[in-house]
Amino acid sequence: MIFKLNKNDNKIIRVQRNRLHEIGWKEENFQKLLFENLEKVLQDEELLIIMQSRKWQEEPDLMAIDSNGDLYIFELKAWESQAYNLLQALRYGQIYGQHSYESLNEIFLKFFPESQDLLKALNNKFGTSLTADKINNRQHFVVITNGLDFKTRQAVLYWQQKGIDIRKLGLPSL
Repeated sequence: MIFKLNKNDNKIIRVQRNRLHEIGWKEENFQKLLFENLEKVLQDEELLIIMQSRKWQEEPDLMAIDSNGDLYIFELKAWESQAYNLLQALRYGQIYGQHSYESLNEIFLKFFPESQDLLKALNNKFGTSLTADKINNRQHFVVITNGLDFKTRQAVLYWQQKGIDIRKLGLPSL
């Protein structure tokens, strides 16, 4: 929920949210916006985006790598989340979590052909000296939706208790 604060009387008012379709956007518009501005949305996490999904491909909506070489898998939904959305994100983890550095580098270069190499891009961005064996040893899952139903919240808690890093974020009001 998002609220507006009235500083004069210290009261808050609930702000009505708009859904993407109400402003003429589709999920792919939101995905492109995040692809180009992820560091502004997830300010606590410093990430290097390595890809965004393409139509008719079994791919996460976005993938990124942090300064430790951990892979972040993003699943975006323009509507309220359902518990099976987590399974979709975990499926991508099963697929891409097994990718070698070389495979991730190939993916990165498809989206950023001007870059010479994923490791160089990572080390330049973060001021680190990561090696290929440090890439993709751990995965994190981020599900961004327009609200979460009760079963999805329960599923997120279940997987978190099992040691899986799943984060849920609600879409901002537009």
